[in-house]
Amino acid sequence: MNAMPLDWSEQLQAAYPKRSGPSGWKGMRLMLAIRRALFESTWEQIIDGCKNYKAYCQASGREGSDFVQAPQRFIEDGSYLETFTFKAAEDPKITEHKRKEAERRGRAVVSGRALFPPLECDPLESTAAFETRIYLAKSSPARPPINSSIPGAITHGVPDDSEATARLSNRISSLAGRMRIAK
Repeated sequence: MNAMPLDWSEQLQAAYPKRSGPSGWKGMRLMLAIRRALFESTWEQIIDGCKNYKAYCQASGREGSDFVQAPQRFIEDGSYLETFTFKAAEDPKITEHKRKEAERRGRAVVSGRALFPPLECDPLESTAAFETRIYLAKSSPARPPINSSIPGAITHGVPDDSEATARLSNRISSLAGRMRIAK
């Protein structure tokens, strides 16, 4: 049988957060609400739910305010069965860093799209890696079109691949060295 202890009122008041305004502890209505709730839940579930709600109210700064639910309503609605979690506000330094990083990524995406052929940023690619790809694309000579109608354009064949590969390798090692120094 699921029975209420004799000191149910004291246990409940100790486990429940303080609130401003009418407390809702007087009268038989609260006891009747608890008895109705006990048909579906145990006394331990009700007390644990009240303790969890008290911890939530303390963490969020609601304890002692009008935002604390009246105990009778809390029990009648079955709110004691909910899991209350409070997520604290993020540190302003972290928020500022995320904003700056998003701006940096936006600038990199714009400069990548301005290239020919345009470069697109992969969603899983870091901003630094994408900026490196943009730098390499800007610094490496573009392969000229063979039948170009642009005056002064190179119309002969593509440069030797081994020479282009050596230049690219030198640029990558130079970038890697700069990245190590920057850290």
